[in-house]
Amino acid sequence: MSVLLVSLDGNASEIIGCKADDHALSLAIRLYHEYEASSPIVIASPSPDAVGYRGSAFFSIAYASPVSGRMEASYSNVPFGYSMRRLGFDAIVIIGRARHLAGLYISEAGAEAMEAGQAGLPSWEWAAGARKSISDTYMAIGPAGENGIVFASLQTPSRDIASNGLGYLFGQRNLKGLIIPSFQRNDTYSDTRKAARTVRCIERSELAKRFRKEGDGCVIDDALRLRWLPVDSYSRRFDPRASFLDGKAISDKYGMFPQSCQDCFFSCGRRTRDNEAIPSYAECIMLGTNLGFFAPESVLSLAREARNSGLDASHLGALLSYLSEDGSGDFSMPHPRKGSLEEHVRAIRIIAQGHSRLSKGLAAFPDAVQSGYHHPITSDLRGDYPSAIAASVGLDEPLIARMLPRVPLPAESAAAFFLYEKAISYALLSRGYSPLASAVLWWRLLPKHLYRFPAAIRIFASMASMFGMGRGEILSEGFRILEELEGEPLPIPERFTFDIDAMSDVRTVPYTRLMAAYRSEKLRLENTLRSRRERRLRPRSSSKAAEGPADDLGRDGDPGLQK
Repeated sequence: MSVLLVSLDGNASEIIGCKADDHALSLAIRLYHEYEASSPIVIASPSPDAVGYRGSAFFSIAYASPVSGRMEASYSNVPFGYSMRRLGFDAIVIIGRARHLAGLYISEAGAEAMEAGQAGLPSWEWAAGARKSISDTYMAIGPAGENGIVFASLQTPSRDIASNGLGYLFGQRNLKGLIIPSFQRNDTYSDTRKAARTVRCIERSELAKRFRKEGDGCVIDDALRLRWLPVDSYSRRFDPRASFLDGKAISDKYGMFPQSCQDCFFSCGRRTRDNEAIPSYAECIMLGTNLGFFAPESVLSLAREARNSGLDASHLGALLSYLSEDGSGDFSMPHPRKGSLEEHVRAIRIIAQGHSRLSKGLAAFPDAVQSGYHHPITSDLRGDYPSAIAASVGLDEPLIARMLPRVPLPAESAAAFFLYEKAISYALLSRGYSPLASAVLWWRLLPKHLYRFPAAIRIFASMASMFGMGRGEILSEGFRILEELEGEPLPIPERFTFDIDAMSDVRTVPYTRLMAAYRSEKLRLENTLRSRRERRLRPRSSSKAAEGPADDLGRDGDPGLQK
């Protein structure tokens, strides 16, 4: 194993060899704890087996989030992780702080410091001038990260890959971004026949076909059907105008030009004919329906401004939603009127410039709709119980749990599905496989009506095996990572548990019952995994017949009694 240790203080890098058998998310977490005293940013590449599968090559980043105040992890399938693997690096550990704004060029020899040039450039514009080759790829921050905005994002050529303060950490370390050579994808399988079956299974699945046809906008169709779409500052859960932002409407308007991550099966990212990224489903929700915009052009304008500024769209949308309703009388802050596109664009520019209070994001406004860990809430939790658990314990949104069940789940079933879906996804990410692959290769096999029964979910998840990972290995590894990443349960906003103004929508989140069911499921899984470990470690009795002592033989070695 080869780890590239980069010290920004002295513009030095060192390649360290070590023995270990973990990769991706698991390795990122372990190295973060190893260098925790130096507040590292750890980027871990996927396993050699994972890069052989199309749609895999997920790399992970572990860091101390300034938003939540604890360790968090992000992951992505953009080409950066595959390039790390091709260069021979299992991980990159970044410590220290540069004296002035600079970038890093990663090569086989290590990390080379580069002058960042003019400050305040969007990430794509900086990378265009800093790349050594037109094929180089990058991860970089925009003006918001340089100006100390806590919810600044880390950006790549195709999408934002991390948002919970990682862009802010880059800016605080005077690190504009990383540039790395890009390589032509060369899939190699250790078991060609088995890999080919897996590839065909994913390609032929209905979920993959939906994503290839409509992009990730197909999630909005599920949000409308299951009633978890936030509308007008979380005041409603449904609006028929949102159909103008779903996958079919977007593909009809802009065409189908996929921006796939390393030949991904799902092709969820899309671009227009002018090569501009089409808003993702999160941008359509948080900068669209929740702000009262239902025209694709309006959402695209807001998303374009957020990308050029280097701001996380989900956090920005939640903050703008609060500012449009805030009646505090603080005239130093923008208060965009609902439906006014120009005022929202102006507010984004003010935020990106580093407004003293707005730079702290949702944490500066305790009465704003947010999780206890100051993460934005990207759905109406009254129709999305799994996301209510995620908001309480500080984990990212459970996309599979939002899409696969065709009806809203009761609290007990939602708790079971969230736990096991997260454990399996984290287990796949610990090797660098796509977490969405678990929906195609495993969860879709469970009949829809059985999602309402916790016992069925529990039994079905215990039999999960994918990509050569056995039944016990998947759940034990995933549960271990889940324990590392989740925080102590914190209350969710009362808007979702008790809202006397929502007379037409009486469904609320039974928070106490939901979290009790989640704790019970965790305890059950923990006991099951412990029992499995004890059975494996228990010595097995020999089936060979016992032999008597040698002197219990008769004369000349014949059996019999001694005389």
